[in-house]
Amino acid sequence: MHSTITSFLWLCVTMAVCCAASADKPAVNPIDLLSPEMFLHTSFGMGLESVQDGTTARVVTTGAEFLIDKVANIIECRQRIAKERSITRLKFRRCTLSRLRFPPQTHGTAIFSGRGTTIRINGDSLLMVS
Repeated sequence: MHSTITSFLWLCVTMAVCCAASADKPAVNPIDLLSPEMFLHTSFGMGLESVQDGTTARVVTTGAEFLIDKVANIIECRQRIAKERSITRLKFRRCTLSRLRFPPQTHGTAIFSGRGTTIRINGDSLLMVS
């Protein structure tokens, strides 16, 4: 239920931002959405619980756990609410995740970046990759 609400709200925000822009120049592009200044605060009482960087980084939010395997280039997304289970595994090209680093942050998001890749995980369990 939370993921459906979050997805719907994300779609509404994206549509509102895009509609506010002119047809030839959008107000916000996908890279802007990865910025630490966008959507600083979590919602619905959900939040970022912990972040551990390493060969396999681990991000835990109220509703999900994300394992970022930098060697195998895989992100595993696991559900925590109702029933703990693996939801999906995202496989990336070789070396896509190998140089990701997590600088210390305090604003409710986990942003890893390096070698042209950015991964952002919000406290409401939204994962964005660019």
